[in-house]
Amino acid sequence: MSRHSGVDVNDWNHVSSLERCDVVYHLAAVAGVDEALGRPRESYTTNVLGTLHILEYCRIRKARRLVFASSYVYGQPKYLPVDEDHPLSPGNPYAQSKIIGEALCRQYHEDYGVSVVILRIFNPYGPRQQGSFLIPTVLNQLQHQGKVSLRDPAPRRDFVFVQDVVDTFTMAGSYAGSEFAIFNVASGKSYSVSEIVGKIRNIHGRPFEVVYTGPSRPFEIPDCVGGVERSKRNLGWQAKTDIDNGLRQTVEAWTW
Repeated sequence: MSRHSGVDVNDWNHVSSLERCDVVYHLAAVAGVDEALGRPRESYTTNVLGTLHILEYCRIRKARRLVFASSYVYGQPKYLPVDEDHPLSPGNPYAQSKIIGEALCRQYHEDYGVSVVILRIFNPYGPRQQGSFLIPTVLNQLQHQGKVSLRDPAPRRDFVFVQDVVDTFTMAGSYAGSEFAIFNVASGKSYSVSEIVGKIRNIHGRPFEVVYTGPSRPFEIPDCVGGVERSKRNLGWQAKTDIDNGLRQTVEAWTW
């Protein structure tokens, strides 16, 4: 449900006019930390009010299941890997909007019996990804400038390939374990910015200059690894695409 399909989740008249769906996958959002920082009002409106509208639709239409796309909402890790019981600490408007969305999901489940599976997606990547995320940033700069300029080589992230994310949504739609559940969607491994750039260089096959200008972003997280034991045990899901294979597919699909 998005403007691209003719439905604006911020417009209740649009959402309420939709025919009943058995399973609703809610991914509509102002996505990404930088996008949310630059557009806080739109970010909160879409990510919070839009989620409220989807929940109300599920309540009225008696949808069997809502699968809600959340994000990394844990802030600075107190331990690694970060499991679903780790304290929540947003650190930016995007994560905060997702935490509010999760709270609405829990409340609609408790008050109205809406069945919800929340997927906390760490760092998705893959072919046709755009925006200010690391991998498309590197590929865009490489394509248009022939060199790469980034801030800090050290931060580590848990990258999960898009097809693995899609598989999680499919499994969540048919999950029968409970009427309210939260799962991490992660690979269980982390890679630094410099490691990702090095892997892209190897796949690209030609040398290119890389400059790290520093300093690191405010409130930068040094390392982030997702705990996925609950996803394996209860949902029957784990990431199948390793970083080298996923990056190869991403780079080869890039329009050079």
